[in-house]
Amino acid sequence: MILLSLTVQSQTYTGCVIYEASGDPRLSDGIYTTSLGSTSSCNGYTVQNYSSTPTTGALSSFCYTPTLSNASPALYRNCVTGGRCGIITTITIVNCPIDDYIVYFALTLSVAAISMLKKQY
Repeated sequence: MILLSLTVQSQTYTGCVIYEASGDPRLSDGIYTTSLGSTSSCNGYTVQNYSSTPTTGALSSFCYTPTLSNASPALYRNCVTGGRCGIITTITIVNCPIDDYIVYFALTLSVAAISMLKKQY
């Protein structure tokens, strides 16, 4: 039997998370961590400009993403990237460790199944 070490791989990021007009975070976007060092305006607030290239994939693609609070008030923003407004926050995301080992699991199950079939016939 093959033993695999399944470790949780988490990373903490501080950056701009895009929020919808409703005040809900947009989990289909990543987090943007590269500040451009300049400011502009969004929803009447002075906001920091961030690079339009996300540091991570979509936040919804990770096994665990912490619950992001809704903006309060709903239109509050303090960062902008690519014309979309967001809120600067620190989040810790967790990658899906099983994705790294799925090939090994499939191989182990295949060997076990072939062994069982050989014993039966």
